[in-house]
Amino acid sequence: MTNTFKLGYHSHSTRIYNTEIEKKEQEFLETFFFGQIICPNKTLTNAKITEHYLEIIKKVDCVFVSEIDGYVGKGSFGECAMALQENIPVYVIKKNGAEMKIEQVTELIQISDDNLWEYGYLKSKKVSIKKLSFIN
Repeated sequence: MTNTFKLGYHSHSTRIYNTEIEKKEQEFLETFFFGQIICPNKTLTNAKITEHYLEIIKKVDCVFVSEIDGYVGKGSFGECAMALQENIPVYVIKKNGAEMKIEQVTELIQISDDNLWEYGYLKSKKVSIKKLSFIN
């Protein structure tokens, strides 16, 4: 079955807000996702409470999440958990130097209660972009 998505959400750490990393990830996502991508740093500037972000997650077609050194922070972890609970597909942006690719998240692993930046990691599987039909 082919998925069609119109509205995506870019979940990422506040540590990369307004950085070159955030900009490059957004550009990467825009190269194959032709719907609207909500970037909380740019689109949701008034949403300061986590619950607001989680309500928005329930309304999107898919979530793209950014890792930092193989980990996701507590906020992104919670957003991914909400998406998966709502049967919304989650895709992780895998980085190897300047190269980026997308993999589908299959499982969330929490490794810390205290470390907000390295709160958990994601298990994922390779996915062919051709199998994902992103539409306007």
